[in-house]
Amino acid sequence: MACHFKPVCIIFFIFVFLFSGFVLANGDEFNKEEQTTGQEEIDNSEVGIEILFPELIRPARFYYNYGLGYLNLLKVENLNERIPEDFPDLGGGMLIRRWNYVFGFGDYWRGGWVKTHGSQNKAVGSGEDFRKITYEVEMSGILIEKSVYSDSLLDLALGAAAGRGIHRVKLLFTQPQTGEVNNPWQEPVSSNLSQPFYFFQPQINARFRLVGPIIGHIQGGYSFTLGRNRWYIEDEEIRDERFKSDGFHFSAGLGVRF
Repeated sequence: MACHFKPVCIIFFIFVFLFSGFVLANGDEFNKEEQTTGQEEIDNSEVGIEILFPELIRPARFYYNYGLGYLNLLKVENLNERIPEDFPDLGGGMLIRRWNYVFGFGDYWRGGWVKTHGSQNKAVGSGEDFRKITYEVEMSGILIEKSVYSDSLLDLALGAAAGRGIHRVKLLFTQPQTGEVNNPWQEPVSSNLSQPFYFFQPQINARFRLVGPIIGHIQGGYSFTLGRNRWYIEDEEIRDERFKSDGFHFSAGLGVRF
C-alpha cells in the first residue's frame, strides 16, 4: 500500500524504530536483572546451608594412634614410705604405652577414647633375701579436643581426658619351705595391692602427616587424680593413705588419619 502523505510516513517509521529499540533495551535489562536475582537466590541459599549446617561443609577427620612415652610420678615418695624397708624404692618416672582415637570435624570439636598403661619393677638380693616390687598404673576414659590449627599437613588441638584408673603394687619375696628340716628350697610369696582412682588430664596433641594416611603424633599433658583412702590387699579393703599418680606425661607415636 502506497503512502500518499510522505511526512506522515516518515514520522510513523521513526516512531516504530524508536519503540522497537526501547522494547529490546528493556528486554535485555529485564533478562539481566532476572539472571542476577536468580544468582543471588542461589548464593543466599548456599550461605544459608553453610550457616545452618556448618559441620556438613567441613572435612571429617578420624585419628588413631599408638605411642610410647614417659610418666612422671611426683608423689612416688609417699608410696615408697608405705612399702617395707627391705624392698627397693620405686623410681619417679616410667615408660608408658598410650592408645587413643578421635573422630570429628577438621576444624571443629572432636571426641574419642584414650588409654594409658605403664609399669616399672625393681629387685634386690637373692635366696631368702630376694625382694622385688612392681608398680603398674592403667587409665582409660573419654577424650575431648578442639582443633586450634589444621591444614593438609599439620593438626594442633587442645583438649582434656577424664576417666578411671587403677594402681597395682606387687611385692614378691621368698621364704623357707615349712615341714622338712634343712630343706634348701624356697617358696615364692607375693602380696598384691590395688587402689582405684579417677583422673583428669589437660593435654595438647600435635599430629603431622608423613605419607598418605600415615601420621606422626606428639602428645603432652598433666594428670590430676582423686579417690578414696582405700587399698585392696588380696581383694580385702583396708583404710590407708591414698597414693596420687599426679605428674606430667608425654608420648610420641604413629597412627592413621582418614
